[in-house]
Amino acid sequence: MKELHSEINTSLQLSKNVNDYSSLVSEFYMTIARNGLVRSKKDIKAYEKIFTHPLFVSKEKAQSFTAMCNYYDCRSAFYTIRLDYKNACIYSEKLVKYIESHPHQAVENPRRYANALSNFIVLLFNEKRRDAVLVNLKKLNAIQSDNTELTSRI
Repeated sequence: MKELHSEINTSLQLSKNVNDYSSLVSEFYMTIARNGLVRSKKDIKAYEKIFTHPLFVSKEKAQSFTAMCNYYDCRSAFYTIRLDYKNACIYSEKLVKYIESHPHQAVENPRRYANALSNFIVLLFNEKRRDAVLVNLKKLNAIQSDNTELTSRI
């Protein structure tokens, strides 16, 4: 019985972690929706407030695949908003590699993988890393999906 309670508690902790990251992600993207991509010092402070949250200080706080994807995705978006494309590219690449290190996740959720690749390609282009752009475009084109909407976007 103790084993069952332990498993339940572990599952609840993971669910709470994903929920906490999802809440921060929602707050981040709602800030973008409210403020647009304006980059005044005042606007950037609103984003910085989100990224001083303990869950965004270190990736070790992300306890699941979804939480880790949220961490990398928002880090990349945050640096993009600050026009720091070098760091944005670093976190975008980490996201792509993280998804690729979990191939079943890329198959189960091809949209997440396609979006990560698309964002990474844009950042690579901004960084003038043309060879890497071509490599990742090939990956994007290779995504097989039954989702016609996704396929049409690729």
